[in-house]
Amino acid sequence: MSKPWVLLTEGRSGRSRATLAATRALAKAGYRPAVTVSGRRSLAASSRACMRRVQVPVAGEPGYRAAIEAELERNDYLTVIPSSDPALLALNAPGARLLDKSSWPTAARAAGIETPPTRRFASLSEMRGASLTYPCVIKPTTKRFLATRLRDSADLARIPDDGPLLVQPFLSDRMRAVCGLMWEGRLVGAVHQTYERVWPYPCGTVAAATTTEADTDLEEKIVAFLGEHTGLFHMEFAGDYLLDVNPRVHALMQLGIAAGCDLVVMYCDLLNGEDVASKRGREGFFYRWIEGDVRSILKQARRRDITFRQATRWLLPRRDTVHSFETISDPRPLLEDLKFVTGNLTTAATRRRAT
Repeated sequence: MSKPWVLLTEGRSGRSRATLAATRALAKAGYRPAVTVSGRRSLAASSRACMRRVQVPVAGEPGYRAAIEAELERNDYLTVIPSSDPALLALNAPGARLLDKSSWPTAARAAGIETPPTRRFASLSEMRGASLTYPCVIKPTTKRFLATRLRDSADLARIPDDGPLLVQPFLSDRMRAVCGLMWEGRLVGAVHQTYERVWPYPCGTVAAATTTEADTDLEEKIVAFLGEHTGLFHMEFAGDYLLDVNPRVHALMQLGIAAGCDLVVMYCDLLNGEDVASKRGREGFFYRWIEGDVRSILKQARRRDITFRQATRWLLPRRDTVHSFETISDPRPLLEDLKFVTGNLTTAATRRRAT
């Protein structure tokens, strides 16, 4: 007997590797994943694992939430799983309260988790009038763009909008993360990773990572910090400093699946009334997002942050690598991603000609 339908929604460009990983994992476990599409293309919707496409507006635009609610009325779903911050906010899904980075420090300190020294500005205009120590990192209070490293005041021109911003020192500590599942106040599953490389470099999302042994002391602090949160999460650290909280599916959950801890399936099993044993991901599994990792390595080499020998060694294929989404058994998402890349290159070239 087939398991229930599950609705996955990014509500954005459709290039979410997290949505694709969750779609494949659910289909393999017997669930029936449906994926919303908010544009012409979608990695997850192009996968053979996707059993239904649902066209909806972009998250945050009028009609998005109504379209999701209408789909839930039309068809019987076990749950809806948002895979982006705008979708979480638009649906007021569990964990939406955690998206405001300016709200973390007090709760984190109470749980024994350190946060970087942080200054908050209501706007870019206000920040321009302040004295900043460089290099520093600029990030929006809620994710509108990726964190950006600034070398000096001239780099302020790279900030794309004028909303509320946070300024933190640039930390050189090694980055690590915990992907996990909270259920009724307890940590049911967790996968610990250290980051090898990120893209964009030096501030960006994970491009290569390796699973590590569970840090039980950190897990106790995470439980205290998340409190009554129920659902999936991804928490990112530089050393002991908390940098980001994503209360949703994340691309690194693909690594957890390989390491024996399929968090999204565990979550749906719990919602489906099944007994789920507590699990931790096994250490020693290596993850690679090929496009991001190659670009990160080449940029580090151009900046001479690494040697030519290091770059060559890192670029070589590695046995038993857990790839982000590139697989022969389900090739269409890779082809779809190439269309995204080609489209972006064409757009960039058009803009250069126009200027």
